[in-house]
Amino acid sequence: MHWHSLIIFSSRDNILYIEELLHSAGSISVSIEKFNNIDIFEEHIGHMPIWDSIKITGIFENIPDLAIFNELHHSGFISKIQLTSFEDKDWVEHFKLNLKPILLLNKLKIVPLSYTKESKKDEIILKIDPGMAFGSGYHETTQLCLESLLSQDLSNMSLLDYGCGSGILSIAAALLGAKYICGIDNDPLAVNESKKNAEKNNLDKKIFFGKKIENANKTFDIVVANIFKNTLINLLNEFSCILKPRGKLLLSGILICKIDEIKASFENSFDIIRVSKKKEWGLIELEKK
Repeated sequence: MHWHSLIIFSSRDNILYIEELLHSAGSISVSIEKFNNIDIFEEHIGHMPIWDSIKITGIFENIPDLAIFNELHHSGFISKIQLTSFEDKDWVEHFKLNLKPILLLNKLKIVPLSYTKESKKDEIILKIDPGMAFGSGYHETTQLCLESLLSQDLSNMSLLDYGCGSGILSIAAALLGAKYICGIDNDPLAVNESKKNAEKNNLDKKIFFGKKIENANKTFDIVVANIFKNTLINLLNEFSCILKPRGKLLLSGILICKIDEIKASFENSFDIIRVSKKKEWGLIELEKK
């Protein structure tokens, strides 16, 4: 089966009108992307920023009537339109098949389930099926967290993975010797994906995954959180309560330009140990006072 993609380039002021036109023409889905090199990010919970120049894509089962879109193009309302066709496929599986192993600090090797080649004896192997949850190991924030865990002595430590996604950080902690690991996420899909990935690594009996901490009185030696900046700040008091004295807090999901803001928010309750950076992303390692 072939699908048809109608791509429209315009300004953000025209989003609602173009979106309505696409649906009226029979589009089964509409997506909006940037059409420039400027990245913008959600500054406040519930706020949805939009780029000045946008690319709106409508997906159709049949070739749509382009008359109205051509007319808008000629009038200058739309700067450009493109119509393409593509073959249907299982896009999630297609993504998985193109994943390659990742070796971090010459020690931890993240491999997709489809990977069959042998690894070196001194490599720690972490099998991951990215599925629909965040955490394939390819994003800079995930790599920063994994490299920070590799630099810690996790022997007999307890660790909380706050916002576990695919479970990759929890699984890595278990492979590196942590004694008790709890991964929590408010997305049931993420919890299920984490459990599946732990099972693939024969660690499902060692890690607890759920929507909340298993034991309300439990405190941890290490908490790692790879989530949005505003959420990290809102969780400051909770992190302080669930960490043991001198416990480590690893925060990522932070743009480098926002690092000072995070540090300022946490410095009264935590000592700043170090900041790590990878491309435009950063990780802050803190210790509870």
